[in-house]
Amino acid sequence: MIAWGMLRICVKTVMNIPMQSYMSVFFGRSRAIFQIYILFVLSLVLGSFLANLAMSVSLGKNALTGRSKCGSCATILGLFDLIPLINWFYLRGRCRHCDEAISVQYVIMEWATFLIFIWCLLILPLDLLWAGCLLGWTLLTLSAIDLRSYRLPDFLTLPLIIMGLVFNGLIKPEQSSHFVIGAMIGYVLFLTVAFLYRRLRGRDGLGCGDAKLMAAAGAWVGWQGLPAVIILAAMSGIIISLAWGLIRGRESIQYLPTMKIPFGPFLSLAIWITWAYGPGL
Repeated sequence: MIAWGMLRICVKTVMNIPMQSYMSVFFGRSRAIFQIYILFVLSLVLGSFLANLAMSVSLGKNALTGRSKCGSCATILGLFDLIPLINWFYLRGRCRHCDEAISVQYVIMEWATFLIFIWCLLILPLDLLWAGCLLGWTLLTLSAIDLRSYRLPDFLTLPLIIMGLVFNGLIKPEQSSHFVIGAMIGYVLFLTVAFLYRRLRGRDGLGCGDAKLMAAAGAWVGWQGLPAVIILAAMSGIIISLAWGLIRGRESIQYLPTMKIPFGPFLSLAIWITWAYGPGL
């Protein structure tokens, strides 16, 4: 299993540290290097798991209880098969069991997972590095699922709300109410918009998953950051949708108002940017 492979890598990493160095690992620069190294390893290993998770959820399967398999021959993949990026290029984009092409979506997710780690490393202080990676990787997975199936599953959105409230309650206890209020406002606001849209247009525009993701936005950025999240999500959605319409031709632009466009990826991007750079940007 991927989790077992991750555990083996982490254990080997720790076992290779000399005993006299253990104290220094948790103090000073050695602690920072150790944490960065662990996150680096996770960013490489998690990419395959997140890609498999997104695809399985989109197909209505449970990826949390089973092992990763080849999408073509259903062969259970070993640890070597799950080594991202390098293994994909080494095998020339094909499964080593059946020689069928490996979906490029795995490569995209693996690169994106690794780049989120690099992004966090460049812009965040060490004490926010773990939170930044967890937030970024969760938003990435939600975006991938929403793009494939127009769903934002509860098993990702609800823990994201809890993580945001707990994290901000620990580092900003005097402002914890701002994030609780933000989660409530975000959820109620998007539910209201979804209700009004359905009454006016006769069809769904936003789902409950979007409302829960907006609650997560409030839990992470507070009620003060919600306007920035909404503006960024709306702007990115409009720009990317228009660009996509232009690429596909003028006729596609005419159908944009009636097209089913997942809002989760735009909302996720807006949450990430607002949290990482602040509502004032």
